[in-house]
Amino acid sequence: MDLYDNTSLLPVLQRAWESPFLTRSDFARRNAEEVAIASCRGLLTVRHDQHTWGRVWRITANGLAILEIQETNPPLGA
Repeated sequence: MDLYDNTSLLPVLQRAWESPFLTRSDFARRNAEEVAIASCRGLLTVRHDQHTWGRVWRITANGLAILEIQETNPPLGA
């Protein structure tokens, strides 16, 4: 996985947008590296608000922006 390329994170971001997933779900376990990278980059969060943390991975505004960019500019050959 190329750590500098968001392409490998797209399936995780898409899933978080369509159906947020639990931190201990099978999906989170199967995609642990991608979830970790996305959360470190601020693309996913388990934070509900300024004072509350949860157990559900949700996409952030930055993560959603990456999905929108991908939709408007698909990779060549796609």
